[in-house]
Amino acid sequence: MSGEKELRKLLGERIARLRKQAGLSQTKLGKLIGGVHQTMISQIEAGDRGIPDERLSALAGALGVDEAELTVDSLGESGSGKVSSEELRSAWRDRVAMDPSLDPFVMNMLMMVSAPVFRPAGNWLIHVTVEQFARETGRDLQRVEQHWQQMVDTPYLERVGEVEWAFWMTFP
Repeated sequence: MSGEKELRKLLGERIARLRKQAGLSQTKLGKLIGGVHQTMISQIEAGDRGIPDERLSALAGALGVDEAELTVDSLGESGSGKVSSEELRSAWRDRVAMDPSLDPFVMNMLMMVSAPVFRPAGNWLIHVTVEQFARETGRDLQRVEQHWQQMVDTPYLERVGEVEWAFWMTFP
């Protein structure tokens, strides 16, 4: 699952929770926001599609929240039932830990590479070289070199352009 898809899924879960708190069915919510079919509400809540821009204001009004709370950007904020960036990273780490296809050393490398020391901006962008990774984690450089490409090739990292040491953390 891509990072964007995962964020849409988390936003959809928030919308479903707000809809239920408001005592609305998907059908009723669809009618309140301008005759949208229940199937579309279901797809939004499942993260299969985003909220159409022209429906955002009506959806926020029907759910009793600000429009800003129904955007993907709001998922990185904490408080008032919002999903924090740390919760997203925790979900990413859980996904990595539960992947039976990963070599145990590679899984361990993925867990370590998500540490704050390799994310200087505090977001989902990782900056790390093989040498820096080995030095910061105390791992044997030769062993890290042997497993580096395998780690980079997992669906959990996406190289930023052609840069050898910059990756986005992604949800497969």
